[in-house]
Amino acid sequence: MKLVSGKHTRAQLAATLAIAVVIVLASTETQLKTAEPKRVDSLFFLGELNRFAGSGGEILINRVLSEDDASTPGKDQDGQLGDPDSNGPIPEHVIQRLDVGDRLAGIGIAHLVESLSHPPGPSTFHAAGDNKKNAARVFQVKTKQATANGFSFTFSPLSPDEFSATVAELSSGAVKIAAATIPVGTMVLSFDDPTPDYTLEKVSGSPAKNWVEATNGARHWNIGVATPDDFWMATFPSDDLGLLPLMEPTSTIGTIKFGLSLLAGSKGMTNLQHVQCTGPSGKATKHHFCLSGAATGTRGFATPFPIGLRTEILFNPMP
Repeated sequence: MKLVSGKHTRAQLAATLAIAVVIVLASTETQLKTAEPKRVDSLFFLGELNRFAGSGGEILINRVLSEDDASTPGKDQDGQLGDPDSNGPIPEHVIQRLDVGDRLAGIGIAHLVESLSHPPGPSTFHAAGDNKKNAARVFQVKTKQATANGFSFTFSPLSPDEFSATVAELSSGAVKIAAATIPVGTMVLSFDDPTPDYTLEKVSGSPAKNWVEATNGARHWNIGVATPDDFWMATFPSDDLGLLPLMEPTSTIGTIKFGLSLLAGSKGMTNLQHVQCTGPSGKATKHHFCLSGAATGTRGFATPFPIGLRTEILFNPMP
């Protein structure tokens, strides 16, 4: 199985992804001595097509074990061993197959906001220092289908109780988000943090502390499924996510897309115009948020999230 590795394109650098999830938004800016930190909403280009550029990491929670899911070395589908970044066989690794009913949970970081309504230039980017948004998301595999090029997946939200319990479990009880504050259909929760200093490797080796750092701040957006057209989908050359820690962070694997809605209870900038993206039907549909991206390798990267993500999210905030 050949896994593609390449340089960051402008689109890749301007965006980032994930699968069972919570999103955290955070912002900082150069301030006067008496100035208060502005909300992340101040970074948006109002009345224009905006793009978040980011990265992320996720954890696979196996709810349904395949026959070869195990904490023992495994081989690829051809029963071979080798280098995953070459055309050769795959080396020994822990097999972690993604199946229907499994959950993905992770954290995303948006590093900058870009306006796509004008030619690129210094005035079309809003980012400075640690100016960024963080994101935490949680969801489950709804469908899985073998294809000529690997596997395709669709994902669905957990119930509010399951979402809350999953985050609490992953953070060892340190992050408690009341189910009553999570709307039905939620797949992503965002937070507005005026002092963002979290990176995916900042508190490496302690998943619980990573969740605490990433969800610091005030609740911002609730994002998820609200219409029949809303979707979250992915395609991968293999259903074995255990391959990702063997690959370089510069590698891109498969595709990830979603078209989701802003849900009730969201704070801050909530006047969003719909943008178009293409879902499982192959037709263009309208959503508040359209994400595209890919999984990435995590070899040599000190992070407790073995599944890397690189994504971009399009949205259109109005005055």
